Amino acid sequence: MSTYGFRLTFTESHWTDHDTIIDHLTHPVCGLALKEDMRTCTCTCAFGERSCRIWFDGPEQAAGRLDLQLVNDQIADYNQALTYAGSPSAEILRGTGCRRGCGGR
Repeated sequence: MSTYGFRLTFTESHWTDHDTIIDHLTHPVCGLALKEDMRTCTCTCAFGERSCRIWFDGPEQAAGRLDLQLVNDQIADYNQALTYAGSPSAEILRGTGCRRGCGGR
């Protein structure tokens, strides 16, 4: 069985509730055929750190799992998130209208 992992990094101002993402991801009409298996969640941590890790199983005929991680890395804004992730400067400029590390959105 193969496991595929995705890590989604959010800034505080763009945090998305994990239940919203799961609802969209597993929507019965336009979502993926996934069933949640288990999760670990610190969304309500007293120290302000947010992170969730949710594991999904695929349908019986598809021997695969999805490991979805949602993390708040306390990055100031989207531009810095792209810089932090190593995105090319041209892509950051195209996506945010601001050069690498400038602090704009």
